[in-house]
Amino acid sequence: MTPEAKKVIERSLRHALQLGHPLIRTEHLLLAMLEETDSVTARVLKGYLIRQDIFTELAKETREKRLTELRERRDPIQVLRDEVRELRAEVERLRGKENGNQA
Repeated sequence: MTPEAKKVIERSLRHALQLGHPLIRTEHLLLAMLEETDSVTARVLKGYLIRQDIFTELAKETREKRLTELRERRDPIQVLRDEVRELRAEVERLRGKENGNQA
Protein backbone atom coordinates (compact mmCIF):
# COMPACT_ATOMS: atom_id res chain seq x y z
CA MET A 1 0.00 0.00 0.00
CA THR A 2 1.37 3.40 -0.90
CA PRO A 3 1.82 6.08 1.79
CA GLU A 4 -0.86 8.16 0.03
CA ALA A 5 -3.37 5.30 0.12
CA LYS A 6 -2.64 4.75 3.81
CA LYS A 7 -3.31 8.44 4.51
CA VAL A 8 -6.63 8.26 2.66
CA ILE A 9 -7.71 5.24 4.72
CA GLU A 10 -6.68 6.97 7.96
CA ARG A 11 -8.64 10.09 7.01
CA SER A 12 -11.58 7.91 5.96
CA LEU A 13 -11.66 6.42 9.45
CA ARG A 14 -11.60 9.92 10.96
CA HIS A 15 -14.58 10.94 8.77
CA ALA A 16 -16.50 7.80 9.69
CA LEU A 17 -15.97 8.40 13.40
CA GLN A 18 -16.84 12.10 13.15
CA LEU A 19 -20.12 11.20 11.45
CA GLY A 20 -20.90 8.51 14.02
CA HIS A 21 -20.52 5.65 11.57
CA PRO A 22 -19.08 2.35 12.84
CA LEU A 23 -17.49 1.40 9.51
CA ILE A 24 -15.57 3.07 6.71
CA ARG A 25 -17.88 3.30 3.71
CA THR A 26 -17.61 4.73 0.22
CA GLU A 27 -18.66 8.22 1.30
CA HIS A 28 -15.85 8.34 3.88
CA LEU A 29 -13.28 7.32 1.28
CA LEU A 30 -14.58 9.98 -1.11
CA LEU A 31 -14.42 12.64 1.61
CA ALA A 32 -10.83 11.66 2.37
CA MET A 33 -9.87 11.71 -1.32
CA LEU A 34 -11.44 15.15 -1.74
CA GLU A 35 -9.12 16.48 0.98
CA GLU A 36 -6.12 15.73 -1.21
CA THR A 37 -4.85 18.82 -2.95
CA ASP A 38 -2.43 17.40 -5.48
CA SER A 39 -3.74 13.91 -6.21
CA VAL A 40 -5.13 12.86 -9.57
CA THR A 41 -8.17 11.41 -7.80
CA ALA A 42 -9.04 14.72 -6.14
CA ARG A 43 -8.65 16.59 -9.43
CA VAL A 44 -10.94 14.11 -11.20
CA LEU A 45 -13.58 14.27 -8.47
CA LYS A 46 -13.45 18.06 -8.37
CA GLY A 47 -13.57 18.12 -12.17
CA TYR A 48 -16.96 16.42 -11.88
CA LEU A 49 -18.00 19.19 -9.48
CA ILE A 50 -18.04 16.85 -6.48
CA ARG A 51 -17.60 18.94 -3.36
CA GLN A 52 -16.61 17.85 0.12
CA ASP A 53 -19.35 19.83 1.89
CA ILE A 54 -22.04 18.18 -0.23
CA PHE A 55 -20.69 14.70 0.44
CA THR A 56 -20.49 15.43 4.17
CA GLU A 57 -24.18 16.37 4.20
CA LEU A 58 -25.08 13.31 2.13
CA ALA A 59 -23.14 11.07 4.52
CA LYS A 60 -25.06 12.53 7.49
CA GLU A 61 -28.38 12.00 5.73
CA THR A 62 -27.37 8.47 4.74
CA ARG A 63 -26.65 7.57 8.36
CA GLU A 64 -30.09 8.75 9.46
CA LYS A 65 -31.77 6.80 6.66
CA ARG A 66 -29.78 3.69 7.54
CA LEU A 67 -30.79 3.89 11.18
CA THR A 68 -34.45 4.31 10.27
CA GLU A 69 -34.32 1.40 7.84
CA LEU A 70 -32.58 -0.82 10.37
CA ARG A 71 -35.36 -0.06 12.82
CA GLU A 72 -37.86 -1.01 10.12
CA ARG A 73 -35.82 -4.16 9.32
CA ARG A 74 -35.58 -3.54 5.58
CA ASP A 75 -33.42 -5.79 3.43
CA PRO A 76 -29.87 -4.36 3.75
CA ILE A 77 -29.00 -5.07 0.09
CA GLN A 78 -32.06 -3.19 -1.11
CA VAL A 79 -31.24 -0.35 1.30
CA LEU A 80 -27.76 -0.05 -0.24
CA ARG A 81 -29.17 -0.16 -3.77
CA ASP A 82 -31.63 2.60 -2.88
CA GLU A 83 -28.85 4.69 -1.33
CA VAL A 84 -26.63 4.35 -4.39
CA ARG A 85 -29.53 5.32 -6.67
CA GLU A 86 -30.37 8.35 -4.49
CA LEU A 87 -26.73 9.40 -4.25
CA ARG A 88 -26.30 9.23 -8.03
CA ALA A 89 -29.47 11.27 -8.54
CA GLU A 90 -28.33 13.89 -6.03
CA VAL A 91 -24.87 14.17 -7.61
CA GLU A 92 -26.45 14.60 -11.05
CA ARG A 93 -28.86 17.21 -9.69
CA LEU A 94 -26.02 19.14 -8.06
CA ARG A 95 -23.83 18.81 -11.14
CA GLY A 96 -26.64 20.26 -13.25
CA LYS A 97 -27.17 23.06 -10.74
CA GLU A 98 -23.44 23.90 -10.75
CA ASN A 99 -23.31 23.83 -14.56
CA GLY A 100 -26.39 26.07 -14.72
CA ASN A 101 -24.82 28.59 -12.33
CA GLN A 102 -21.64 28.72 -14.37
CA ALA A 103 -23.39 29.47 -17.63
